[in-house]
Amino acid sequence: ESAVIAANGTVARIANLYGPGMAKGNVLTKILSQVPGADDVVVCDDSPGRDFIWIDDAAAALQELITAPIRGVFNLGSGIGASIREVARSALEWTNQRERMIRSSQPSARLSHLVLDITETTELTGWKPVTTLHQGIGNLLGMKNSQRA
Repeated sequence: ESAVIAANGTVARIANLYGPGMAKGNVLTKILSQVPGADDVVVCDDSPGRDFIWIDDAAAALQELITAPIRGVFNLGSGIGASIREVARSALEWTNQRERMIRSSQPSARLSHLVLDITETTELTGWKPVTTLHQGIGNLLGMKNSQRA
C-alpha cells in the first residue's frame, strides 16, 4: 500500500468477495455445499462476524475508483457485518430448511468481528453496494427473485 500511495495511486481494500466463480475453500462455499441437505450444517466457528461484498458491487466500486479523480486507500465492502451463523441461516431460509441446526466443529471463545467502514468511499465516489448478503446467497443458490427477498 505504501508504494502505491507513494506513486500517487489508489488502494482498494476489499472485504470477503463472493459470487459466481469464487474460491472453493471459503466459508460461504462450504456452507452452500451443505444445502439443501438433511444433517446439521457444520462450520468451523459460527460466531465470527464478517463483511461480505457481492462481486458486481465490488466491480462497480473499482470502476468508480478508477475513474474518480481521487487517490488514497478506500474500503470496499457492504459495511455490514454478518456472523457465520447468520450466513448459514440465510442459506437455510432460501432452501426452506429453517429447522436444520447449525453446528460449530471448532468453536472459539475469541470475539472476532471484521467490518469495513465504507463511509469515505461512498462520500467521495457516490458508490454504495446494492446487493445484500441474503440476496447474494439467493443468487448463488439459483433462487428466482432473489433481488427482492
